[in-house]
Amino acid sequence: MNYIDIIGLFAGACITFSTIPQILKVWKTKKVKDISLKTFGILTFGIVVWIIYGILKRTFPSSLPIAFLYA
Repeated sequence: MNYIDIIGLFAGACITFSTIPQILKVWKTKKVKDISLKTFGILTFGIVVWIIYGILKRTFPSSLPIAFLYA
């Protein structure tokens, strides 16, 4: 596994686990109107890293729709 694959795995993990802070906040406060900035921060970071991964793997066309899906 090279560094580009590690970047891709890291981006995928950020996107996948980005909702955990939101779930925990709603669970604690019992209010769904509260929005966790951590959730959207991690999600945005993961999308940016995913795009970088796509560029490094030269699969940017396949990464772009994923970025728009989560944006």
